[in-house]
Amino acid sequence: MGWFKMTGTNPSPNSNTARPDDTYNAVGLAGLLTGDSEGHAVRALLEVIEVSGTLRVVALGRRLDGGASQTFAADEDWRSVLPQNTWVHLAATFDYDTGRMALYKNGRPLPGFLTVGGDPWKLEGAPEPDAASSTVPRGIKIGGSYPQNTREGNPCNCRMDGLMFLDRTISDREARLQYRFAGR
Repeated sequence: MGWFKMTGTNPSPNSNTARPDDTYNAVGLAGLLTGDSEGHAVRALLEVIEVSGTLRVVALGRRLDGGASQTFAADEDWRSVLPQNTWVHLAATFDYDTGRMALYKNGRPLPGFLTVGGDPWKLEGAPEPDAASSTVPRGIKIGGSYPQNTREGNPCNCRMDGLMFLDRTISDREARLQYRFAGR
């Protein structure tokens, strides 16, 4: 969770292609890499990404290193979730035991939907409770997709403040309290 303020054009022109009209299909906000990540695979991520042809604010999570991800996408247009030149508090939570994911804007839940059907986190069956891989995350992603600076990917033309990464899920009440506690 943290504060985000869009300050420029998003998504950015794609510097990895020769086409001048090509833009990235995402805007990286902040997240934690998996324990086996090559710099892109994440355990928990806040991002603006294309979902079925539409850019949306999402929470993207991966329970197991090397495993499949699940995405919770906000219904609301991403530009109204993150309006230009306005500080917005965003939070995401990932319950790797129940499969519950949620997004919050300024302490309030953002209605949305899961983008992957079935059981991508492999929660069905024993053992219980289901936990994330016990590996230490390989790093933090802030404002883009390749934190090791080997290439640009999905940069965010924005400012950020007060980022928090927790090792547990948060409740609706906690999201509201964090917003109020760190209020602008």
